Amino acid sequence: MVRRGCRAGVLPRLFQPGALPARFQPAHPVWSPGAMFRDTLRLAAALLLLATAAVAAFYLNRAGNPLPAAAPASVDDPGTPYVADVEGWYQITPQERAVTTRFDLGLSALPGSLPMQIGAWRGSTLPPSPDIAEWFDHPQVAIERQYVDDSGDVMWLAIFGSAGSKSYHLFEHTPQTCYPGTGWNILRQDVDRIPIGDGAIYAQRGLAVKDGQRLLVLYWYMWDNFERDAERGVLSFRLTAPILTDEAHTLQAMKAGFLSQIFTHVLDWRRF
Repeated sequence: MVRRGCRAGVLPRLFQPGALPARFQPAHPVWSPGAMFRDTLRLAAALLLLATAAVAAFYLNRAGNPLPAAAPASVDDPGTPYVADVEGWYQITPQERAVTTRFDLGLSALPGSLPMQIGAWRGSTLPPSPDIAEWFDHPQVAIERQYVDDSGDVMWLAIFGSAGSKSYHLFEHTPQTCYPGTGWNILRQDVDRIPIGDGAIYAQRGLAVKDGQRLLVLYWYMWDNFERDAERGVLSFRLTAPILTDEAHTLQAMKAGFLSQIFTHVLDWRRF
C-alpha cells in the first residue's frame, strides 16, 4: 500500500540532464501541486509512536551491551562508531551493527563534514526539492548529491536527518512506500549485506523499474547513540544508482566502490 503524501521529491528525481545517456533520462515524475494536510489520525499515530519510543528508550538504556567508544587501536583510521539498522524507531533487528566512518555524521556536523570528493567519486549538489521540506517536516539535515567516478558510474546519495518528533517522517516515507506512487514498480525488496572491512552492515535493497529504466536503491538508518534516542537524532541513508550495464556491476560499484569509502570498520558488538 502506498502511503498518502509520498511525492516525486522523495523519489528518484535525481536523473539530471547530461549525467546519463539520452535513453536513460526519464521524464521527471510529477504529482499535482499543492500540499495535503496531515489528518488527525496520522498525528495521533505519531504521538503514540513517540510515547512508545520514550518507553523503549528507557529500557534500552538499561539493557544490552554498551556501544564501544571507538574501533580497536590496531585499526587504521578508527573513526567514530554509529549504530546502523535496516528498521527505524525501536524495531531492532538482527542486522543491527556498530560501524565507524571516515567522516563526522552527526546532525550538527552535516552537510559540511561530508566532502564532495569521496575517494575517486566527484560530487555535486542537486537542486533541493520542496517536497523534502514538506514531507520530512523541514529536516535538520537534507543532503541530495550526485557522485560520478572516472568510469562513468553514477551514484545519487540522499541523507535526511531529524531529531524528536520530526524523525517519525524519516521512517514513514521510504522508497518502498513511495516509489509506486510515481510509476516506479518495485520488482524486488529484500535485505542485503554490505561488506565493510572484515565485517558487514546491512541495508534494505530495492530494484525499481519504470519505462524500461532500472534503479537499485539501498537504504538504512543510523544513530550516534546506543539508545537510538529520537531526541538525539537519526539519519536516513539512501544510495540510488541507475543500472547502465548489469545489476551485478552496479551493486558492486555501490558497495565496494562507493560505500567502502565512507565506512571503515564494523565493530565486534551486538546489543544482546
